[in-house]
Amino acid sequence: MFEIIKRYYNKGLYSDGNLAVFVTAGKITAEQYAEITGKEYTPEIQPDTRTGMQLLQEQISELRQNQEALLAGANLLTGGAEDE
Repeated sequence: MFEIIKRYYNKGLYSDGNLAVFVTAGKITAEQYAEITGKEYTPEIQPDTRTGMQLLQEQISELRQNQEALLAGANLLTGGAEDE
């Protein structure tokens, strides 16, 4: 189970909060949490119950917003160059 969780975390499918859920559920230890995330596990970490698919959808949405901002900036630069 540890290797699967680690692989999914490294792919961005699990967050620190998801791993906190695994620690709470006894699927990985606090030491394994630290090995995967590089951060010490403390009980104050808020568990994250979002699924991998929900995390991916949020990442895609964020990427689209960044893309739109970049395109808007490029249009401003292009529009400014044409006026000169």
